Amino acid sequence: MLKTSQRRLKRAAGAVTAAVLAISLAACAGSAEPAATGSAEGGASATETIRLANFGTFPNAMPLMWAIEGGYFDKQNVKVELLPAMLNATDMVNAVMNDEADLAMTAPSAIAFARSAGRPAVNVGTVMMGYSLEIGFTPETVAKLEAKGITKDSPLKERVEALKGMTLGSFTAGSSTDAAFRYLVKENGVDPDHDMTLQPIADQAAQVAALRAKRIDGLVATAPGNVTAAAANGTAITWDFWTGDKLLPKVGMIIFAGSEESIKKKPEAIQRFLEAVSEARADIVAGLSAEDSAKLKKVMGADMPDGVWQTTLDSLSKLMGEPFTMTDASWESTMTLVNLQSDTPIKVPASEAINNTFAELIK
Repeated sequence: MLKTSQRRLKRAAGAVTAAVLAISLAACAGSAEPAATGSAEGGASATETIRLANFGTFPNAMPLMWAIEGGYFDKQNVKVELLPAMLNATDMVNAVMNDEADLAMTAPSAIAFARSAGRPAVNVGTVMMGYSLEIGFTPETVAKLEAKGITKDSPLKERVEALKGMTLGSFTAGSSTDAAFRYLVKENGVDPDHDMTLQPIADQAAQVAALRAKRIDGLVATAPGNVTAAAANGTAITWDFWTGDKLLPKVGMIIFAGSEESIKKKPEAIQRFLEAVSEARADIVAGLSAEDSAKLKKVMGADMPDGVWQTTLDSLSKLMGEPFTMTDASWESTMTLVNLQSDTPIKVPASEAINNTFAELIK
């Protein structure tokens, strides 16, 4: 089995913050190309180590955690060394740039910001596609909405218009979650500064506490995010606020970022690492057996009721349907959201930001 201690995994759990879910753009690796890999099972490849900067066992890390728990890295002769969980995407990308990590599992803004600062960060694989904005409402708020004929299945514009007059918790101004939400409501004719009250709450525990105490009507987050825990204990009922939008489904959500130097040093190890995660991800989308689902739940959601766990699996599967490659159009959508967070426009072309060479070799 992969030699990653359970103690380290638990220590990594829950450390992600809003900054981690800010989109972290990946940048291209120049002329570096992965070497063709032999079958690990056939003995053609020696075991190599990938040092991975990461945000812990947050739900969006599910493909990685299943690759670990399901033995997918063993089949590829890859040992993964998980660095202690980091608090934001910039820290993770900096770890790669400083040769403290070979790759970072992060969210696509830190890489755009790194590239704009002249640091050659690069996206070698897109794990999840779609900025999955959601709101976790108090049960009382949902009852009021349903009394007005608004449900989770109502058209997106009607759901957004129904937010008028509410007090909603969100991450701080400048975060990707705040930027995405402001974009969404404006697109649907609602003014986030005058038609509602947005209450910035930086700490995730404080966000859930505010929801539980009913100091806010709902909590804006990304799925499955900090409202998952609230939903698990009945504090929140989550509604989708991204499906049907023209921009958010095209935005990169979680990527693997490398540097030009790390790609030159470990092309074969990176290729095998991505092969393992891709296979694990495909099996999650296809549907895990009851035994495998229970095995993964012990690591990622031991305290979740079975129904909430299944909802988490289902919502994540929606984000895993795309291949590991990122298109130019997806990159431009990602950049649009990044620039909603920045006072000064950032221009990072897809030709610099994306290296699909590894992803295109995945069977």
